[in-house]
Amino acid sequence: MYGAIKNLFHFAYDAATSDNRRRQRPISNKSEDDELAGAQRRKLVSNTRDLYRNFSVARWAIEKYLDHVATFSFQSRTGIPELDRQIEDLVWWWSQPLNFDVSGRFIRQKFTRLLEQAAVTDGDIFALKIDDGRVQAIEGDRVQNPKPKDFDEDERKKWVNGIKVNPANGRHIEYCICDRSGKTPAIIPARFAHHHGYFHRFDQIRGVSPLASALNSFADIYEAQAYALARAKLSQLFALKISRSGDTTLDGNAAPEAGMNYPVDFGGGPSVLDLAPGDDASFMESNQPSSEFASYMERMIQSCLKALDIPYSFYSEDFTNYSGARSALLLYQQSVAVRQCELKRLLDNLLVWRLGLFIQDGYLKLPNGMGISDLDWEWIGLAIGHIDILKESKAEISMIDNKLASRQEIAKSHGKDWETTVMQLAHEKKVMEELGLSAAEVDAAIGDENQIDEE
Repeated sequence: MYGAIKNLFHFAYDAATSDNRRRQRPISNKSEDDELAGAQRRKLVSNTRDLYRNFSVARWAIEKYLDHVATFSFQSRTGIPELDRQIEDLVWWWSQPLNFDVSGRFIRQKFTRLLEQAAVTDGDIFALKIDDGRVQAIEGDRVQNPKPKDFDEDERKKWVNGIKVNPANGRHIEYCICDRSGKTPAIIPARFAHHHGYFHRFDQIRGVSPLASALNSFADIYEAQAYALARAKLSQLFALKISRSGDTTLDGNAAPEAGMNYPVDFGGGPSVLDLAPGDDASFMESNQPSSEFASYMERMIQSCLKALDIPYSFYSEDFTNYSGARSALLLYQQSVAVRQCELKRLLDNLLVWRLGLFIQDGYLKLPNGMGISDLDWEWIGLAIGHIDILKESKAEISMIDNKLASRQEIAKSHGKDWETTVMQLAHEKKVMEELGLSAAEVDAAIGDENQIDEE
């Protein structure tokens, strides 16, 4: 009896024991930076970039992810209207390409999006603060270890994939920025740059792309689509396939020999494939691609999108009903919330630095006794539209009436600032009163204009 119970309960982790039922993976408890270093890291970065360049599904997935994660508007929240307007005007000026990007090409919003895109494909990226208040992006593959001859052995041990760290706590000390030939033009203190990337372990120094887990599957889908298309084209190329058991053709001539090569002109249009006795071309089927292949590809795409937490209903809009689409959207917002916080932290870091320069240069004067730490602001994320505007608007009004949500909270979920909306409504009311118009008359006039435009 005891032996039977002992065999039933192993008193161990099955995942840690050897079993002939599945392939055993090699044991490795190395850090992520040791697992992915040097040539291996460069190969992964190259493959993810290539995937973005050439595979439309992967490109769409990354862009859709960026839509939800990397889009922000700025609102100052000091509670002092004049100061809020001044700060917002300065941030708007700073956000222009010539004032924000050292290359003078990207506005702050586009720069932020490209930073996150680089983090997704490369694993991490660095935002370097320039003395004049602009920002320079340093792509991850340009941060490499210095040449071994430049340092002694103890010093070299402190460098991990281009980052010098404090061995005691892992804090970043310096970054080694190279050109793509591997030369070292600069080693900069870590305080001058913000390191932005994807991390899933405490002792991880360099980021790793979240696409790493789906990269092979994405590549398989890309190749399988190409092969399926080639097979479909082949089935359309031949108007007729003739198989025979005799040794003569339809016109009485000798049949071709079995196993021979059949010349095919792929640019010549529909052809007749006259096969030798015993030969067949069973791969040529009219139902290409097959329904089984299409179903399998759908499952593969669903699996790959999970690398970025993207619901399949985003990819296939008719995949589910309203409730399913709404649930998927809400769950996705929860998934990207932490990532949004990371980007907001990056923007906060850059903004605090830039406001300090504005104060230093005399463009921003704070009230007596107030410092940068006393300022308050907010980065408002992407406006999420309604799936069913009537149904969802009623639900939001009910939540406000029952004090389950504030107007500010509802407005923020749609990418709007409640105070700005209230001010706009007050201004509209004032203008209508001055013109002696009612809201119904204005709405009717707008409706008539829309009707004329449609006609």
